[in-house]
Order: sequence, then C-alpha cells, then structure tokens
Amino acid sequence: MQFSIVIPTLNEEKYLPRLLDNIVKQQGKHDFEIFVVDAESTDQTISVAKSFSSKLPVKILRARVRNLSFQRNLGAQRAKGDYLIFLDADSQIPNNFLQNLKSELAKCAYLICIPEIKTSRDSLIDQNIIKIANYLITVAKYIQRPFAAGACLIIHRYTFLHLDGFTITQLHEKKVLFSEDADFLIRARQTGIIAAQLKTVNFIFSFRRIEKEGYLVVATKYIIAGIEMILLQATTTTIPYQMGGDYYADIGDKQLNKKKLRSMLTKIQKDLSKLVTIESTPKK
Repeated sequence: MQFSIVIPTLNEEKYLPRLLDNIVKQQGKHDFEIFVVDAESTDQTISVAKSFSSKLPVKILRARVRNLSFQRNLGAQRAKGDYLIFLDADSQIPNNFLQNLKSELAKCAYLICIPEIKTSRDSLIDQNIIKIANYLITVAKYIQRPFAAGACLIIHRYTFLHLDGFTITQLHEKKVLFSEDADFLIRARQTGIIAAQLKTVNFIFSFRRIEKEGYLVVATKYIIAGIEMILLQATTTTIPYQMGGDYYADIGDKQLNKKKLRSMLTKIQKDLSKLVTIESTPKK
C-alpha cells in the first residue's frame, strides 16, 4: 500500500465531509487507506465518516486524548502505507493531489514532503499571506529551523516511526502547544533529513482561524511562534490553540479580544527581551 491518510478530528461534522469528498474525486487509481482519528466528538463527525465507507476505505479510530499529536501518532501506528499523509479536517486537496504526489515520488523517494500552500480566496491580502508563507518555508530550510503547515504534511512511515512521531505536549484538555509539525521537522533536520518542498503537489489552506479570531490576533500568534522557534531556537512554542470544529461554530463574530491581544503582545516583549539577553551574553 502506498498511502495512509491520517485525519485527526474533534467535532468536525461541518468540514470533514468536504475533505472526504475531495478524496473521492481524486484522479487515477491509487492504493490508500484513510484513518479518521476521532477524539470523542460530541457531534455527528463519526456518522459523517461512516457515511463514506461505501466510497472510501475509511477506518475510524477512537482517541482517548484530545491532542493533535497523539491522534496523528495513533493513526501512524495503525497505518500500513509507505507514506503517511497528515491532513487537517478543514483542509482541502485538488483532484490531482495523489496523482501528482505519486509522480513526484516516482522521480525521487523523498522522506518528508511539504506541499505548496494554496488558497481558494480571492482577497489580495489572503493570497499574499499564502505567498509569504510558502516563501518563509523555503527560507527556513536553509537556516536549519524548518517548519511547514501541519494542515498537510507527507512523511515516509518508517522515517516517522524512527523519529518517534510528533511530540505530545498537553496544556489542558482542549489547548495544545503550537507547531508540533515544526518540532518534528527540526528533529528530522538534526538527523540529516531535509524536507522536500513540492511545487506540483498542493493543498488549500483553511482560513477559518483567521475568520474566527481576526488577522491581527492570528498574525501575533505566528510572530511569537517565529521568534521562539527560529530566533530563540526553542523546540516548541508556548502559544496554545483551540482544538475542535465547534470552536468555529460562530465564525463571523470578529470582535477583537483586547485582553487576548494584550497578553500576546506582552509575550512578544518577553521573548524579545530573552533574545536581547542571549545576543548580549559574551560567547565562551
């Protein structure tokens, strides 16, 4: 079997059917399996996944922990495919995704693949955000602090298992640490594995977090993550994010949470102070 698609879910009844429908519409014939790893959803996520069983080789796994890394690792442990394709439930893939991926892997047996990020939104701001994200992913590879959009990541199964999968960190039941995907890529880089950025394989990034929290709050989170992981060279970043599709049920309410923004700006100041201290410390 060539591909094992792993989709972690928590109350994703709205977005999961769209992604599964994308997989149904893939061009060509492909040997793959799908794991929907659900963290005790209270909506119809499981029923939605089961409804595709006549069209797709869907297997449902129940996760006892609500944690993206835990759920992804669980799917990987059960997988049989040569390559693991990690997809977030709110991501979308074009009809040629698997076909193009198969063609790329036929040219070179990459161990880790980072697909090109795309957007279906017409906004010039949104399109520029995506261009900048792809550019930063390219630059990060050359400064040995790689990162990627964890919403879609392709990893050779044996490589993933050899590196012990994603690091599991838990703050409390619903909030988990940001950038577990970057942590994995950094650990891979330390062993000499450089992720390949594939231009012909792409996925459509979801803007639901921006729609929910607003551009300013989300941008601030990514600035903090960048400072901590690239400049301070931390292995994880302390920015939490909310899990679960139910968090986005009231998308459209874009009122700025000033308390949250103040807290994050304070965090930026503290991180920059640490950076100044590191830079001013005499080198031995």
